[in-house]
Amino acid sequence: MINHSLKIYIIIWRIILIGLILFFLIWIINKNLFSDGLWSVEKNFSRHSLIVSDLYPKERLNKFTGSGAVLAYEPIYFKVKMPVMFERVKVLLVYKTEDNLNPSLGLLRKRIKPTDWDFELKNLGPQLLEDNLFEAKADFALNAGFVNNHCLEFMISAPEVRQGAYLEIREIKLELSRQPLTYREALNRGFDYLREVF
Repeated sequence: MINHSLKIYIIIWRIILIGLILFFLIWIINKNLFSDGLWSVEKNFSRHSLIVSDLYPKERLNKFTGSGAVLAYEPIYFKVKMPVMFERVKVLLVYKTEDNLNPSLGLLRKRIKPTDWDFELKNLGPQLLEDNLFEAKADFALNAGFVNNHCLEFMISAPEVRQGAYLEIREIKLELSRQPLTYREALNRGFDYLREVF
């Protein structure tokens, strides 16, 4: 009787262990491989982000308000770390201006030399959200020709800032997308990921 109870106990624990391993594997695949094909990140200036860098160079920033960064000079740059390759990135820029500025957004092409500064520029079509607060969007097609050290590098340009125009960057939101993974691709990439980790 004790031997039979021990066998049932072992079978139950094996089922629980297999279930936990499968749950962990599915969680890792979903968390790190973006199986649905979408990934959204944002940068606001009330907290630090590990994915979206701070605006740089710091010498071109006039001050940080409680809600944004005021530019003293332009252009200004930021980077976005990409854990996997995506096909598109949509960038939403929320900014405040008292001078009705229309900044441009650029995405740096792959650098061959450290001095290469070749950007794909997009003029932003701003929409007024409220008094002096605007929202502007840009859409970029991605490929390996835009990735530098697993990062996308962006430039915000508004030449009027050089003549004293006011521009405060409030928020940067990015939506990266690619084709969703099939279950077979997700499992293969999950096993590859686990092999790399362990």
